[in-house]
Amino acid sequence: MTSSFSAQSGSTPSNDAGGNLPAILPPTPESFKFATYGNLPTGLFTGSTNIDIPITSFSSGNINLPLSLNYSSNGIKVDDTNGSVGLGWRFINAGVITRVIRDMPDELNTQGNIPTPDIVALGMNDPSVTNYFALCKDDGFDSESDLYMANFDGRSLKFIIERDGTFRQLEKSGCKIQRVGGGFVIKTEDGTEYTFNTTEKVRNFMTNTGQHHGGALLNTTSWYLSKVKSLQNKEINIQYNEVNFTAVIGKSQSMMFTRGGQYKYGPPTSSPSGNVACPSYCELQIYTLPPSIGLVADSNQTVIGKQIKKIYDEDGNYIFFEYQQQNDDFYLLKNIKKNSAAHLIENFDLDYDITSNNRVFLKYITETKSGRKHSFEYFNKEEFPNILSFSRDMWGYFNGINNSTLIPQIYEPNDPQKVNYNGANQSVNALQGKYGLLRKITYPTGGSTTINYENHKLQTPMTIPAPTSGASLETLNDRHTVSSTTSKTITLPIDSPIKINTGNAVYGDGNCLNSNLIDKQKTTIQILSSNGNVLLNETIASNSGEIFTINGYKDQPITVNLTARFFCSFASATLTYFTGGLTQGYQDKLLGGYRVASTVDESEGNPLVTKSYDYTKSDGSYSTIQAYDPYFLDSKQEGVSDCAGSNCLPRITYSYSTLTSTNVNQYNSSNSNIFYSRVIENLGGRGKIIHEFDTSVDESGSIHGDLISGVPNSNTAWQSGRELLITYLDSIGNTIKKTENLYAEDNTGIDKSYSLATRKKYELMGGSAENLDFVLYKNISRFSYLKNKKSTYYLNGVPLKTETEYFYDNPLHYQITKTVTTTEPDLNIVENKFQYAHEKANTKLINANIVGIPLETTVLKKQNSTDVGKVISRQETKYDDPTNLFPSSVLSQNLQTNVMSTELTYDQYDSKGNIVQYTTKDGVPTTIIWGYNSTQPIAKVTGLSYSVASTLASEIITSSDADINSGTEQTLIDKLDAFRKSTALQNAQITTYTYDPLIGVTSITPPSGIREIYKYDSANRLESIKDVNGKIIKEFQYNYKH
Repeated sequence: MTSSFSAQSGSTPSNDAGGNLPAILPPTPESFKFATYGNLPTGLFTGSTNIDIPITSFSSGNINLPLSLNYSSNGIKVDDTNGSVGLGWRFINAGVITRVIRDMPDELNTQGNIPTPDIVALGMNDPSVTNYFALCKDDGFDSESDLYMANFDGRSLKFIIERDGTFRQLEKSGCKIQRVGGGFVIKTEDGTEYTFNTTEKVRNFMTNTGQHHGGALLNTTSWYLSKVKSLQNKEINIQYNEVNFTAVIGKSQSMMFTRGGQYKYGPPTSSPSGNVACPSYCELQIYTLPPSIGLVADSNQTVIGKQIKKIYDEDGNYIFFEYQQQNDDFYLLKNIKKNSAAHLIENFDLDYDITSNNRVFLKYITETKSGRKHSFEYFNKEEFPNILSFSRDMWGYFNGINNSTLIPQIYEPNDPQKVNYNGANQSVNALQGKYGLLRKITYPTGGSTTINYENHKLQTPMTIPAPTSGASLETLNDRHTVSSTTSKTITLPIDSPIKINTGNAVYGDGNCLNSNLIDKQKTTIQILSSNGNVLLNETIASNSGEIFTINGYKDQPITVNLTARFFCSFASATLTYFTGGLTQGYQDKLLGGYRVASTVDESEGNPLVTKSYDYTKSDGSYSTIQAYDPYFLDSKQEGVSDCAGSNCLPRITYSYSTLTSTNVNQYNSSNSNIFYSRVIENLGGRGKIIHEFDTSVDESGSIHGDLISGVPNSNTAWQSGRELLITYLDSIGNTIKKTENLYAEDNTGIDKSYSLATRKKYELMGGSAENLDFVLYKNISRFSYLKNKKSTYYLNGVPLKTETEYFYDNPLHYQITKTVTTTEPDLNIVENKFQYAHEKANTKLINANIVGIPLETTVLKKQNSTDVGKVISRQETKYDDPTNLFPSSVLSQNLQTNVMSTELTYDQYDSKGNIVQYTTKDGVPTTIIWGYNSTQPIAKVTGLSYSVASTLASEIITSSDADINSGTEQTLIDKLDAFRKSTALQNAQITTYTYDPLIGVTSITPPSGIREIYKYDSANRLESIKDVNGKIIKEFQYNYKH
């Protein structure tokens, strides 16, 4: 329950920014950046950079955790924190679940699992609604669901937790989410388990002079990935450092004012009627609250945070992270070491530029073993301001203006609703707003990309003044001329008033120099209609001027006669009239933030490659969409209690407005604020690519009473940001390819729940909603998918079309069940059908959530849409071994007999899930011997069962487990050669392998016995493949600059 304040008679609303902000408790900026990676669209749709720099990865079996840096920015805001890798960058590592707390933490609700009713459908008087409103009066009641966002292993999820504990993914997937202890377990569609139980806690509170907001509770807002476990019982574990600090993450102010027609009760007096039952009486008085800007409120955040320390497996492989301490922020990542047992595999150093005001910019990332280096340059980083500076535009970007308040001046000078106050100049500064943005990347090869930016822009309507034209006349009398006249005839193109500006002056040059006759000069102007009627006849005195106006009419000529009278007299007249009417047009409006205007790629020995970006529609107008304004302007009501406790007078309310500055909107939107419906990618003389996007905007909730700014919208814009059409043009503008995408949502599987953002205006007993402002918004859970994709290629103007339809026909899962691809002009149709655990009723796999692996795939070829089709391929993988969850056999269909036959059986697995014996359809078994702590195959034996071959393998397994250097590798090779020569194996085909774990294979010896040696350089890159005699079979070169 969000409570504003309860006013009493004669009270004044509190001008306190903390009390006027939405009830949103954000996670740390660092975890929020990580969690929103992949959850918000970027790139061309938003005009942002979207740069991914892979660093390394950590693998164990089929588990792989990539590590990378991401830069996706529309500008660096004044309030942005340095984070762990500098301004503008995200460090994408293991995984995290974050939540934005809405109203109060879900787990602190004290009123049970009562769901929010659909108030709009039921009506305000429905008993369930009135009962719910009664609960909303309790400050321990939570009427909004928190929003959770997960990012891990390249996946992004959003979900809420219903009052009954049900997990609702906002975009449905086959992932299963469970609450385990104080954390979460997410099981993906292949059965892999991701455990998130390392928690990060924050306490958000606001402070300013005389006010304090926020509780003493530390709330968990992030759960970091701590373990990954595969079906093969491979495990990766993650450890974290604890980082504790308190920081001011934002500042806010509020301004309050009333508009006309507001009343309050005055002080109590004796009843004028002497009514004994009503001894007190209050007269209504006009109430005016002039604009008043309140104190600056600090948004503080106490953090008990986590930063990744180590990723490791049970085989002694690990990645270790080292940091450098920062004040009031997470520590800076300085080094990443990847090790295999005692071997250093990769070593990454991160270097930073730290400005005089402690703003941090990533400068280099260097892999020291190879010398690979990425370097980064930025716009005017030394001039980027202090964090929380007031020198900002309305959107939060630097504008270089020395403001003394955070309240923006939002009214135009001619706005009839304008309120006069001394607001901040938060106008956009096109130059200084891009300070701190990434300008250039230099790659390890020596090549580079330079990025140029421009402001987001809108076209706003404007009235263009009517065009005008006119005529001028002049005549001059010298010292010897007493009168002169000049004439001109004018014909107007439209009916228009004619403005005549005429005057007289004493001419003081030539023979009139020093004339003392300065009071007799005059000017006469006469205007006649075409039939001789006098429209104007006026005389102007010496050294003066006057303005006259007459009506002119279309196609009716007028004659102007201008006369100068007396010596040294100068007469002049200017006529002005309209030649057209007012028109509506557009003018550019700069918005805060930036989009990529162009990029320039440079590589050694090659010409520059320039791309520019045009954000326009086909008619030339801007394709910009702005979702919301970056400020809060609220209208609120205050309840006034009865006069001195008397019940004789009715309760009244008065309205006032608040203007609040805050950056809390960023935590509420499921989409970006500024985006584009169409972007043209100009390829610098090599053609163009035109991208068109869906630009749906989330709908606002249903409002009762006054709007509550900053309330989340209903997540209705599920398709926003998806690319609908891509058109490729050649250098002369001809279309060479076109791709159309059609997206759909499964209307049968939509689930809705509701959240209610409330604000109490004044205290009121009972269940009435009279004293509440509220916004009812939806949390929609849906499944959406690509339904149709059409690609058209134009070969010499002839279209060649390929259309693929995608079907998701089983409501029990979210996997594709069929694709139908049609090609034109030949109209060939290829249909692919897929069956999964649900179709096969494989309860064992369903219970393990192995629901995303196709168990049967069928390919049909059809002549047309009515043809039943001919099977050209059908394959099924069986999982019918009751002792494990691994494949047991592979069957395929004989295309002549249509009979399914076994192609391969998986006969035996070890305790790690490694296949140790399989048998092909000819009945020949193949044994796989696993070494290096059961992580790598070291021998493949064809023609002998595992039960026989494994009895001879103990020495090669032991030697592989001990292989840590060249000496131990040679020992292993000797053991493998001895293994190959075993009498029991003389009729088998044997291939043996050695490795440097986490680097690659170092030798392969096939059945022929001719060994291949794989050599790596100091940076662990494959350098050459040689035979046993040292002859180079293949060589690799890497062109990195040092």
